[in-house]
Amino acid sequence: MVKKNADISLALLKQFSLRLRLSNARLKDVSLLGTEQRACMELIRMAKVDPQSPGSYLIFQMPTQANFANIIGSSRETVSRIFGKLKEEHIVTISKRSICILNRKRLERIAYF
Repeated sequence: MVKKNADISLALLKQFSLRLRLSNARLKDVSLLGTEQRACMELIRMAKVDPQSPGSYLIFQMPTQANFANIIGSSRETVSRIFGKLKEEHIVTISKRSICILNRKRLERIAYF
């Protein structure tokens, strides 16, 4: 099917390319950044513009803290501490299934500096 359909082949190649780029970015993050920076970078990657509140960003279907910790190469306890700090500093609000990024600029400052 892939040999006979150029559209399917192109779609697969695009998907593979996106996944490879994301894996490379995460690998670079693990080797160069601290845990808090990696967590913030991943939150930024996962966030989408909130259609009901311009200027805010949402992460729908947030993975569990354990899964998020695996993504960034950390422990669940460390992720819990980081999320608590971000919440305390009014950078994010956390509900059961999503995270709302209230202050993306501050999150980016933590991630990039």
